[in-house]
This record gives sequence, structure tokens and C-alpha cells, in this order.
Amino acid sequence: MPAVVTFTTAGTRSRVLHFPKEADMAASKSKPAGPAPSQTPSKASDESSSGKSSAEGNRPPVHTLRYGLIKVSIWENEAGNGSTFFSVTVSRSYQDERDEWHDTQSFNFSDLPTLAKAVNDAHSWCAWTMRQRKQPES
Repeated sequence: MPAVVTFTTAGTRSRVLHFPKEADMAASKSKPAGPAPSQTPSKASDESSSGKSSAEGNRPPVHTLRYGLIKVSIWENEAGNGSTFFSVTVSRSYQDERDEWHDTQSFNFSDLPTLAKAVNDAHSWCAWTMRQRKQPES
């Protein structure tokens, strides 16, 4: 699983992905990768916005990228022929007037550059993961 380095520039929190070696990925596979605690919306809003709840027996995303309020969740699915593929959901967190966190799939004009970066990084993570799985272990 890629390591995430967080830095702050001009009041905006950004994250950079560093992709580890396969051995590092296997060692950290059991650790969940979640959003930063300071930016964590409530679990109920995560489940309702994605339509996927672990209480319903669905698996959590295999990877989550978070850039400020923008979140990209990567899901691993199995096709009928036994092969696996990835799908991606995107959301933006917001606080209502009662300071409760919610997620939406609607994005503001100003969200679009960050959304593009997050989706591009999700594509890179999926491509890197598929490439790692195809390589024979040495």
C-alpha cells in the first residue's frame, strides 16, 4: 500500500503518494488506510454516501485517497470469469449548520483541480497494483 506523506502549503493540506516495494505492501496489508483523523466525517455519512456498508457484509475499499475534503475510494471486484478489477467512487465531505459531517457526490467548480488530481492518483495506484500482481515473485 502506498505511503502517504502529508504537507501543508498556504493553508491547504496536500498528500503525496510513495509506492513501496511488494514486500512492504504485503507487510502492511492488514493495516487499514483511512483518512486523517482531523478530516474524518462520521462513519454513518461514509456508508450512506457510498452505498456500501460493512454491516451489510460488503468489503471496505482496498484503498482510499484523501485530498482535503475530496475522497476517492478504490474497490476491488471479482468478474464472473474469476478475474479482478477495480472501481472507483468519489465524494466531497462537508459540514452542515449543526457541524455534522456528510458526503456528497456533487463538486464545486473550485473542487475540480483537486478532484482531477485525486482521480489521476487513483488511476496510478490501480495501474501500479495491477502491475505488481502480474510480476512473478523473486
